[in-house]
Amino acid sequence: MSRQTFPVQTDSMSRGSNLRIRAHSLLESVQHLSRHALVTLLVWLLIGVALSLPTGLWLVQHNIHRLAQQLHDDTGLTVYFLPTSLSKEIEEVRKHLVQSTIVQTIEMTSSEQAMEEFQRVTGYDQELLALDENPLPASLSVVLQPDVPATDIEALVTSVSNYATVDSVDFDTEWIRNLNAIHQVVSTLMWIVGALFGFGVVFVTFASVRLAIESKFRELRVLSLIGASDRYLRRPFIYCGILYGFGGGVVATAIVFGALFAIKDPLHQLVQGYGGTIHLVSLNYFSASVEIALGTLLGYLGALFVSISEIQKRRTFESIH
Repeated sequence: MSRQTFPVQTDSMSRGSNLRIRAHSLLESVQHLSRHALVTLLVWLLIGVALSLPTGLWLVQHNIHRLAQQLHDDTGLTVYFLPTSLSKEIEEVRKHLVQSTIVQTIEMTSSEQAMEEFQRVTGYDQELLALDENPLPASLSVVLQPDVPATDIEALVTSVSNYATVDSVDFDTEWIRNLNAIHQVVSTLMWIVGALFGFGVVFVTFASVRLAIESKFRELRVLSLIGASDRYLRRPFIYCGILYGFGGGVVATAIVFGALFAIKDPLHQLVQGYGGTIHLVSLNYFSASVEIALGTLLGYLGALFVSISEIQKRRTFESIH
């Protein structure tokens, strides 16, 4: 019985001792950050700014994509016919549009209906009666399917414009190309800036933890002489890097929320001036948690690299001397 229970007791004591060592290392890291509060705040601010910029670009490209989707879902085209067009010629164009897979609905407006609508809106009844003929053409109002590529829309517009009875097709695809181009540029810029500032976060953590290691050179040397392992020596500095990254992620989240709050009212007034509405995609709890976790991971990586490098360097120095 005693032989069966002894390993369990040993494992329990080992786990408890390991937890105490880790808790002591964490406490030591917190004390180091609190003793150098000004440096800690500066590091958090640097990491926060570095993380907030790619996050802001991600929100911009996400909002551009959402705006493009919203506008694209409401897109359609209007086909205007020549005043001399016959009903069978208009029907031929309508059948061509019905066969297209990107067309959702088609509504025809005859020249008489267009005249009645114009009279109702403008109130110019007597003036229009004085005209010898109806100057308003027949038209087809076409609503397109959502998520249709711009190239397919342009192909449809070209095919419809080739009909001799079609006077013009009212549809502007330029804004779609421009919006997609802006989205592509912002998306590419987001990845570039994200990679650069990600390295920046690692470098800031690397430099900060290296200073912490330098400040404890004598203590590390004593612990090394009495047999402390490299893992034991690295652990407090790795925790410092994790705390640097975590605090920087919190600061970055606060910066992004503050920026969104600052532009919310001016943007709302701007959109209202054009008679529209817009709903910004903001950080939610999940995306904010991802940003904080990313900052923590980058802080951990920076601290891990520098602690391995510096402690191994000190081991080599001690072995030589």
